[in-house]
Amino acid sequence: MRSILSIAIAATLALASSAHPTPRSVGGVEHNCLASAIMSGDDFRSLRKRNNAAPTLPWSYEGSAGPAFWGSLNPNYTSCSSGKRQSPINFTPNEKISVDAPFELWYPQSFDEVEVENLGATVEVAVPADTAFLKRDNVKYSLVQFHVHTPSETSPHHPRPTLQHHVQDKHYPSEVHFVHRNPANPADLHVVGLFLNRGTPYAEGLTGWLDEWINNVPARKGEHTKVKDFPIGGAAKVLLSSGPFWQYEGSLTTPPCSEGVRWVVANKPLPVDETMLAAVDSLVPFSSRFTQKNQVA
Repeated sequence: MRSILSIAIAATLALASSAHPTPRSVGGVEHNCLASAIMSGDDFRSLRKRNNAAPTLPWSYEGSAGPAFWGSLNPNYTSCSSGKRQSPINFTPNEKISVDAPFELWYPQSFDEVEVENLGATVEVAVPADTAFLKRDNVKYSLVQFHVHTPSETSPHHPRPTLQHHVQDKHYPSEVHFVHRNPANPADLHVVGLFLNRGTPYAEGLTGWLDEWINNVPARKGEHTKVKDFPIGGAAKVLLSSGPFWQYEGSLTTPPCSEGVRWVVANKPLPVDETMLAAVDSLVPFSSRFTQKNQVA
């Protein structure tokens, strides 16, 4: 039996969340990392395989289909321009962010098997159903997948304006999002965000999940690979030690920008070396939305 890390994170939550991955259309079904979580990862992947269609993006992170125009691209995307609780946001000392009750994480030391998929706009790690959990307000959320957004700042690979979540106008190179879903209500999502930043890396045991992720990314968009004995326990330990945390009610950070998503983002970034950041930056294209106004008061 695999040992379970029972992690109670009780924090004066001080740091905020992140954005969601990129949608793509597969056989008429729009792909979005969080949308796939709502539908159920297994069901969505099966649908993609049945359709066996080339992925296309109905929207983009740049140009005439970029974030500034999402709300006008489709009647279902109006929340992107008119929503009142949108993500990502910039966190300031004066930000009126409600502090909820503590939450707990139960992550195994490792998953028997995960599926790493290159979605084009991000790289997603889909985990086995009902094997890792977040509990908050007596609601138990199941970890569905995690993915990365990059860059939150300009870089040699992606010379774009700084975007994504900010803390007092400070940005970070990348953000990892751990997406949890309420099995009793698939539309009820809880996302934990973790920044990556340049620094002296932690012990290997805490970052093995990130190494395995990067080392197993398929070369081409739409491809996926299965990885056995995927170490995830280190990620839980990192989240435990990365507080305090901001928390707020926000949205998907990609169309349709649906609101009601519960966000928690760790204040303390995970330090990684330049080699790791360069690897992430080269594997994941620009996938950031500019910060939004969010009526969190």
